[in-house]
Amino acid sequence: MPNETNSKDEFINWVINIKALQTPNWIGLPNNAEKVLLAERGQEFIRKMIKMSNDELAYEADDLEGNKQAPTWMVQFSAQCKSWLDALPQQLQHLRRTKENVCDPLFRFFEREINLGARLLSDIRRDLNELLSICCGDQKQNNHSRQLIAALVKRKRVPANWLQFSVPKDVTAHEWMRDFVQRIEQLKRLSLSKNLTYEEVWLGGLFVPEAYITATRQLISQTNGWSLEQMYMHVTKKKKGQLNATAFTLTDLRAIGCVLCESDKIKLKDEVHVGMPRFQFKWTLKKHSPASVVMPVYLYSNRAKFLLGLNLLPIGFDHSMLRQRGVAFVSNCSF
Repeated sequence: MPNETNSKDEFINWVINIKALQTPNWIGLPNNAEKVLLAERGQEFIRKMIKMSNDELAYEADDLEGNKQAPTWMVQFSAQCKSWLDALPQQLQHLRRTKENVCDPLFRFFEREINLGARLLSDIRRDLNELLSICCGDQKQNNHSRQLIAALVKRKRVPANWLQFSVPKDVTAHEWMRDFVQRIEQLKRLSLSKNLTYEEVWLGGLFVPEAYITATRQLISQTNGWSLEQMYMHVTKKKKGQLNATAFTLTDLRAIGCVLCESDKIKLKDEVHVGMPRFQFKWTLKKHSPASVVMPVYLYSNRAKFLLGLNLLPIGFDHSMLRQRGVAFVSNCSF
């Protein structure tokens, strides 16, 4: 309301003259709010279309059991299994334990991640090879394979025994597999690393991302003899070629409605997503600024799972705008 509106008549006149259509900024939202909504609806529409595709072919399986020729859905599914097997490595190399690294919290964390990834990779490859043998007529179906086919072919969903980590509720099998391949690629790189401290980590690609943050904190506490309660996280952009044994690098985060401009500082942006190729965080005894605000980091864009909060200083705007615009960070944008 204009400051010069003092009387009832002026207020009524102001209301009458309000335009029928206003930008989202008029109610405190970013001007791209409609684009965000349309993007979410578009993704949901695509998921539903994928689930509906080839359903008729899939349900013809029971009617064609007596036919010597493989049904169409089986031919297509066989090609899909081959494609997934080609995208996945044969196995993951386990980390080698020594007397020195077994006491390292970061090593123990990555050891758990790689062991879980290796076990899940083995199970998935075994299931896909079994399904491929069934499609080729070399093996008969059993209860387990029927459950796999029901999930992957009929419902386009992820089999229950594959769901060993948190994913959005309505994710399709194709989306899940694409994300899993990227996770395994990261674990494969980490399993060959000579120094895990210097490795860039895709936080959203870890099975238990919160544990990574805890492990880095424990490592710095153990190295410096600091109390965990006295340590504070500070973030900054990573410079190219910069290596720091006391800093940890995260990659592929997305900022929603903001951008990290300097150390511990952010500015508002109208873009829906702002890519953050890499940034560093470190644990120090330096306290956060009293003017800083806690920025949430979520696992997925649905914001169902909170990972951690980053204390950042708003530059050029009031901190209340962060809540109005729903500013946040997302660690995994695969779904």
